[in-house]
Amino acid sequence: MNSTKKATTPLAICDLQSCAEHRQDPSTSSTPRIESSQSPQYVVGSRFARTIVSWNVNFVFLVDMAPPLPNEIVLRILEFAYHLPDGRHDVKTMGACAAVCKQWTPIAQELQFHTKAIGRNETYTTDEELELLDGKSRLGDYIRDLHVHVGLGNHTTNFDLGPPITQGALDVPSFVDVLAHCPRLYQLKLILDVHHFSEDELALLAALPVDIRALDLACASVTSPALYQLLALWPDIHTLCLRTELIAPPPATRPNFSLYELCLVRSVRPPVLEWLLPPLQDLASGRAPDLHILDFWDVPHDYPRELVAQYAPHVRSLRLAYDPPAELIAPFTALEEFVLRTIPVLLPLPHLPHSVHHIRFHTLRSPSSFLQTFKHATAAMKALPDLERVTVSQTVADRKDFENFLKACDEKGLKPYIDPNFIQLPEYPVPVDHFPRLRTMENMYRMNTETS
Repeated sequence: MNSTKKATTPLAICDLQSCAEHRQDPSTSSTPRIESSQSPQYVVGSRFARTIVSWNVNFVFLVDMAPPLPNEIVLRILEFAYHLPDGRHDVKTMGACAAVCKQWTPIAQELQFHTKAIGRNETYTTDEELELLDGKSRLGDYIRDLHVHVGLGNHTTNFDLGPPITQGALDVPSFVDVLAHCPRLYQLKLILDVHHFSEDELALLAALPVDIRALDLACASVTSPALYQLLALWPDIHTLCLRTELIAPPPATRPNFSLYELCLVRSVRPPVLEWLLPPLQDLASGRAPDLHILDFWDVPHDYPRELVAQYAPHVRSLRLAYDPPAELIAPFTALEEFVLRTIPVLLPLPHLPHSVHHIRFHTLRSPSSFLQTFKHATAAMKALPDLERVTVSQTVADRKDFENFLKACDEKGLKPYIDPNFIQLPEYPVPVDHFPRLRTMENMYRMNTETS
């Protein structure tokens, strides 16, 4: 069959628009067939899906196509390709797969738009992204994890965390409009450049058809009451990550929320921590608290040890930035997972409970001198009788004394998993039955079921 050849282009960098540019001949089908100068090799899983988008190809459009695969098989193929080997989402592959044919489009887009950052796109302006959500395809229905910067509009530049925001911040009305188009939103990652929401703005947010379950918040001011406002607005939030200090006094009335996971990147005042933790009367009634994951990046000097000790026996995963004193670890008697973002150097780690079956060392720095020994981490690992999994960052694996750690793991019948990411990728914020909580399709889909 005759065909019009196009310039050879790596499909991996094509989006829906660029793929559509190849459909210039109205006499041909809108569904492309991929031809390669080499003989096709049929592979399964992620290799199959990525092979589709990694060849330098000439597009040939045919009227008659082979019978389509069942949607369930297409979905399984794309699921294998969704996570890159390092755990990140392969959005480019999903975008290219969405352009393969009409059957694939909604299946691939549901994965492609699972996580969306508004205002961080170097290809589209924020207004164009908002128009995309307003389109007939209702792409906002696919979004479960939204990243957004809210401030005074496009010229807000006085506060920023994480990757640079090329298109600036949304004003509050635009933020409300975005949420209105994401009715199945599960997690909101919010950089907030306004001190608080007005009563009118809170009324607009309360009228939205969203029920946030996970909140990742960075505020511009340590006196901002925005966290308290949002927890009152969405009391079903069970996962909270607070990335900035907070000294604003909590309100007298506490909403009926109960956290499964609490992550504090910066310290908060003890009254704030007490307000965030589940009510103590639940403990007095014999009901186990919902708090299963506790993550302290910055343990404050006035750490309320007695308060936290009441919850510690029920915590299953403890994550710390620095090696802790023994008295901090002692109350955590039922840990299943222990994560440390440094390597203990001067002193041994305190004894960890034998219930730990996953230990992780994830440091951002390689040792600066031979004095920074790895023996204390090795000893802690060897002392855990029920250990099932060991995870380390690439910086740990690059240490000269890592071979000794490998030998100790081998003696326990374990092979460490080496995380290639410099910064640990965020987990899907869902309750789990077993730790570690991996970035799997199963855990990602739990963000769908809880919002259905």
